Amino acid sequence: LESFLSELEKRYNPSVPYHSSTHAADVLNSLLYLLTLSGSPYLRVNDLEKFTALIAASAHDVGHGGLSNRFLVMAGAPAAMVYNDRSVLENMHCSIMFAVLRHEASAVLAGLDEASRGKFRSLAIDMILATDLAKHFELVAHFRQEFLQDEPPKADLSRHILGFLLKCADVGHTAKPFR
Repeated sequence: LESFLSELEKRYNPSVPYHSSTHAADVLNSLLYLLTLSGSPYLRVNDLEKFTALIAASAHDVGHGGLSNRFLVMAGAPAAMVYNDRSVLENMHCSIMFAVLRHEASAVLAGLDEASRGKFRSLAIDMILATDLAKHFELVAHFRQEFLQDEPPKADLSRHILGFLLKCADVGHTAKPFR
């Protein structure tokens, strides 16, 4: 795990003031806090989902160059072409994370069976894609529809709640006290 985090940190751009490894550590810490809140009937996640959430939080902005998705699309940047103008940065963050995970020295997924690795991959991608600000209102509307009803949801929606929690951790720094 230490090797993975070290390799991941090397891929955060130190010249980008906001989307940095410090921001990733803050988001990771915030998500960890949110995952430890008890009493919510919606937050029933297993160990694999918690592990995936923490890895996704640490990688959610890896490789960020400081430019927005909209700018990259409008400028016709190569990354926009690779990811077909959709969640360009978030797809790139996923790609970098999985490249680091494939590296032999940081094989933190080595102990997982194939089915668990598939669940990890799918959930990590969904969570990181949920941080795309272009999808903010859609995600908030879905959250309200599924989780702010009088009756508990009928399906297992841990995937959606984890994506929403990562989004909250990502943008929630503005709610923290400044000292």
